[in-house]
Amino acid sequence: MKNSITLTLPSDPDNYMIVSAVIVSLCKKVKFDKYHCSDLRKAVKQLMDNTITHAYPDREGIIMISITTFSHGIRIDVRDWGVPMAKSKFVSATSNETKKTGFDLVRRHVNDFHYKNLGKEGKVFTIIKRTALSLSTRELVKKRSNPAKTRNLDIRIREFQKGDEEGIARLVYQNYGLSFVKEDFYYPRKILQNQGEKILSIVAESEDEIIGHFALLLMPDSNIAEVGVVVVDPGYQGLGVMKKMFTALIDKA
Repeated sequence: MKNSITLTLPSDPDNYMIVSAVIVSLCKKVKFDKYHCSDLRKAVKQLMDNTITHAYPDREGIIMISITTFSHGIRIDVRDWGVPMAKSKFVSATSNETKKTGFDLVRRHVNDFHYKNLGKEGKVFTIIKRTALSLSTRELVKKRSNPAKTRNLDIRIREFQKGDEEGIARLVYQNYGLSFVKEDFYYPRKILQNQGEKILSIVAESEDEIIGHFALLLMPDSNIAEVGVVVVDPGYQGLGVMKKMFTALIDKA
């Protein structure tokens, strides 16, 4: 069951303490340890600081923070109606272990980080932090596969083919529930329609089932691409499937 809280606050740095207290409370619900919770709080503080500094540089504005818990993680949306930001600025930021501020810091502390320009409706940054597999998922993995046996299975990495779309949508739901920010990946029809024009996909297959998907989002009129979705069946995680898909995708691109 999902639980959501939305806070609408003035763009005042002191309001971070309110947000932090809510995050700590919800971290306990999803059984985050203190390190996961600290990572999430650091990421949110950086996003709030970024909004106050760049979205509202010369006036006070509104920051809306929506926090949603799901079976094995927390999603947080930080939205503002201030100065617009180009998507290229977000995409060009890469994970830099030496930087202690900015988008690089946010990326280091969360599992997923997304940005969407909503035009007149503002802009929103979305972060997702996942904990270990939930009990129900662990039981599913145990029933579906024996880790020792899985390592002997033939895992094939290949390009997307028509018919893969339903398996991809299933994997997204299996990994994220209904919390994944890029909603098109829940619709098999849209996954198929967007192939080649909006997304470039590689899949992993074993025993005639799609057990992994790695996609790049193609930006129109640009040679820049963004990682769209990376998902691996929980029963096959830890076997290097993600790395193999990434290598194949780079070779194709």
